[in-house]
Amino acid sequence: MPLIFPTNLAELACLSLVFFGFTFLIKDSTLLQGVRELVSKVSFFERLLECSFCVGMWVGILIGACRLLLISSNPHLAQYAVIPTQVCAEVIILYGVMSAAISYLLDLLTRALEAYIYQED
Repeated sequence: MPLIFPTNLAELACLSLVFFGFTFLIKDSTLLQGVRELVSKVSFFERLLECSFCVGMWVGILIGACRLLLISSNPHLAQYAVIPTQVCAEVIILYGVMSAAISYLLDLLTRALEAYIYQED
């Protein structure tokens, strides 16, 4: 079976930063502010985009699915081209949950740091 999950602390740290980076980009960045305003006209998306856990879940699901696609289309891993459905579901769910938790915790941390740094005296 190809390495689908992070196998050491460095890979986990990098993956965590990717999760949080994409979540921040979608939820809080000024770069996508116009897109957020447009999409937020639908109340479901407005509530979704206010929640770092929710956005993080979808980011993880997409990254997990993309990782599976990359592994299954890699010619060097031809013997693993067919990944069992159960493994695919586990990867996608695990990536979603990991991303949601990491994004939520790092969002809380950055909000606490911003409150501490920009506190009014």
